[in-house]
Amino acid sequence: MATIDVSDELRIISGIRVEQTKFDGGAFVTQRVNISGDLDETFEDSLLGLTFVESEKKYTDVLPSLHVRYEPNEDIIVRASYTQAVQRPSFVANIPREDIVVEIDGDDLDDFEVEVEIEAGNPELEAADASRGIQMT
Repeated sequence: MATIDVSDELRIISGIRVEQTKFDGGAFVTQRVNISGDLDETFEDSLLGLTFVESEKKYTDVLPSLHVRYEPNEDIIVRASYTQAVQRPSFVANIPREDIVVEIDGDDLDDFEVEVEIEAGNPELEAADASRGIQMT
């Protein structure tokens, strides 16, 4: 950080923060079938697939900041600031996981319902810009 006293009334503080992020993640991709109703007497729940997948991400952010303080007299102080920041995705959202579940519910093969549920992470998610613009107090 650098502080510059331009005058007795004006002070400027600036800085740069560098953040390097490295993320390695791994998780299972699963495909399952769950059977309920009277069909579960004929068929069993099954695990159709189980695969381990990995991902890696590495990036660097350069995050500047600037703060200005102006005091024209003893009764008035004006401050303004700008900071650049990032908000990273949560670990769970970023891991390359995937869980596919097929739910089959019914009493016989002529009368059943199928519901598919997919939960997944996304290793391609990027950090969001969390910069704060000029704030004056």
